[in-house]
Amino acid sequence: MDIQIKINTSPALVLIRSLSLFFMISLMVLSTASADQEIFLTNEDRLSGTIIKETNETITLETELLGTIIIDKKNIEKIQSEKKPALEREQSETGIEWTRKFEAGYNVTSGNTKADSFSLSTFINRKTFANETTFKADIFQSSSQDTMDAQRWSTMARYAYSFWKRKWYHLYKLEVDHDKFANVDYRIIPVTGIGYWFSDALPLKAMVECSTGLEHTEYNNDTEDSDDAILLPRAYIEWQFLGKLSLSEEVFTYVPIDDFGDYRLTSISTFSCPIMDNLSFNIHFVNEYDASPAAGAKKHDKRLTSSIAYEF
Repeated sequence: MDIQIKINTSPALVLIRSLSLFFMISLMVLSTASADQEIFLTNEDRLSGTIIKETNETITLETELLGTIIIDKKNIEKIQSEKKPALEREQSETGIEWTRKFEAGYNVTSGNTKADSFSLSTFINRKTFANETTFKADIFQSSSQDTMDAQRWSTMARYAYSFWKRKWYHLYKLEVDHDKFANVDYRIIPVTGIGYWFSDALPLKAMVECSTGLEHTEYNNDTEDSDDAILLPRAYIEWQFLGKLSLSEEVFTYVPIDDFGDYRLTSISTFSCPIMDNLSFNIHFVNEYDASPAAGAKKHDKRLTSSIAYEF
């Protein structure tokens, strides 16, 4: 099922809403103790308990048998939640973790307004102790009164490797996308940059990153093709609560280095509710703003979608 809505919002309110939600979730999560965790040490020992405090150098763990103990992060190999769904991540004896997800949504309305839309997405992630490889693809199309009013697809391939206590990482990413009604035939964006994980394990994931690269855009009308050097800041936070429910917010911006006012901003808010171990019901609110769209295209593009995701 896929639902599309239109909301009139100014660029400033879009940015304020996204950042407000981001910081609101951050404060809620950082004020709450972590759920039960399992800590794998470099000497192959394991400790189970609740993380009650974390600094740049140490983790304070509340255990049932040993009480409160402080662990130096240099002695920690990895941390994972003991209560994650059975198929949330698959981990082999070699330490490789896989996340594979397929998501689909479809909606049809009739009566005074006849409209239909569908969305498909695929997400594959391979993570080891030191690096991470990600592939993502999305397709969205909608029509009203038998006339297509939105058609876009995007793909992303990303590789990142960790350094300096595994909190920092260096990334390489390639994005390719198409938006028919923004008159973008295709856009290619190779970037590289660095990021920082405040926390990379549920119930809280939070990170920020900043990349720089090139953006080449081919248009499907008379607009002249463009090449720009860009900055790509990005922030992401995910909070798992009440067992398996989750709420996440992602905000990223494409900013031309020679003209900061000619930017594109996207925020994606997601609520996820598991139905079974490998099925979940998701609601996404996507808010996209283009300060300088192609001729005939609108600056704002907003949609609310609901979908079913299968993870394997």
